[in-house]
Amino acid sequence: MEMKKPWDYGKLTVKDDCPYLFNGDKLFFWLGDTAWLLFHKLTREEISLYLKNRAEKGFNVIQAVFAHYFPAVNVYGRNAFIEDKISQPDDLGEDSYWKRADMVVAEAEALGMYVALLPHWGGHASTLAKEDMEVYAAFLAERYKNAPNVIWVTGGDTRGNDAAEYWKCMGRILRERCPDQLITFHPFGRTSSIEYFPDEDWMDFHMFQSGHRRYDQRLLNEWDDVGEGAEERYYGEDNWRYVKDVSKLKIKRPILDAEPSYEHIPQGLHFEQEPYWSTEQVRRYGWWSVLTGACGFTYGHNSIMQFYEGSGKGAFFVRLHWKDALHAPACDAIVHMKGIMEPILKEHWQNAGSGEHLLGGNCVWQEEQKEERIMAFHGGPNILCYTFTGKPIELDGGKVRAYLKGIVDISHCEVSGWWMNPESGVESYLGPVDVNEDMIRFTVPEGDDTHRDWVLILRAEAVY
Repeated sequence: MEMKKPWDYGKLTVKDDCPYLFNGDKLFFWLGDTAWLLFHKLTREEISLYLKNRAEKGFNVIQAVFAHYFPAVNVYGRNAFIEDKISQPDDLGEDSYWKRADMVVAEAEALGMYVALLPHWGGHASTLAKEDMEVYAAFLAERYKNAPNVIWVTGGDTRGNDAAEYWKCMGRILRERCPDQLITFHPFGRTSSIEYFPDEDWMDFHMFQSGHRRYDQRLLNEWDDVGEGAEERYYGEDNWRYVKDVSKLKIKRPILDAEPSYEHIPQGLHFEQEPYWSTEQVRRYGWWSVLTGACGFTYGHNSIMQFYEGSGKGAFFVRLHWKDALHAPACDAIVHMKGIMEPILKEHWQNAGSGEHLLGGNCVWQEEQKEERIMAFHGGPNILCYTFTGKPIELDGGKVRAYLKGIVDISHCEVSGWWMNPESGVESYLGPVDVNEDMIRFTVPEGDDTHRDWVLILRAEAVY
């Protein structure tokens, strides 16, 4: 029997003042992959290979840009536009740029995946005429308005205030012509769409780019420095802070980290001698943001985002062929996060969110904790905690009891615990948990594990 696709439950929507996305009344947990140059670099056969690989792993959104650079030429030598004018798309012939684009959208649909599509990379807004963009946006909208699996992404690694009216115009055109498809904005590194478009009618949900820098790489005198005055709001690796920023908005919309540190990219991007981001560090961004209340997470790999073919000079000191990177460890590990979070959120999204208030002892949030910060989450009878460094997890027993009493009849329940290995996704039963203690303390397993991070899962289950 054919598996149902997300849109079979209804079109992708947002609810008022709700942090999550839905297909009808069924929650949709976004697990994206970054494939910026997909339309430029891949053959028909490679498109099929890539999409099937991602679908079978469990990814359900592919982020790609129609025109990352100009000339916007595909592997068959076909330009997306006549004389590079975006107001004149070239759709003649079987291997035209737009026929191949149609194939991506159609094959992703057949596999049950959304495509989050950027009309062009953000920096081009400074050189493209607004009038030409209006024609181009209308062309895209007309071509894909009936596709059930299209999400529109304006921007593209750019500050929204650099061409605010340009992006607002694009957003309005897409909203008017594609009323059944969601729209968002992909911002510059270490910024959020909240900073630029907090209450635009065409914005359905927010994206932030937590970026590729360490805590100590605030300013590197490079093109992607966050800019003058940014020190006051520089979050470093604390991507969870962008999620919490939603609480400051008059119109509260879902938000996700649409570009965290990529796997196998130098820390800070610009220096070959810097270490690459590790598997643990990459998946930390997922757990930190999602346990704080993000509606999902987008993973990225340095080789795949540019589809590096293993020879010649690529961007950001890339080394691996993209076909090897398909099997990278962080890519596999982050899928396990979806496996844990999705079932909980689908059943208990109404009361799901940050469990920061449940923490106790040395785990109560302090500014200086940084990497040692424990992330906590609750959803129905479930409490999840993530420790990145292996630091013991401490919960306030009184607050845990108070929370659970609001969800279940705790007098007829047993609270049990599991350690989940975020590398393998395996849950390992650790036994019953006495929540009547004032402070409930958990020490991570010792052994020969190659990772330090662990996920603690507590579940209150009825006992008769």
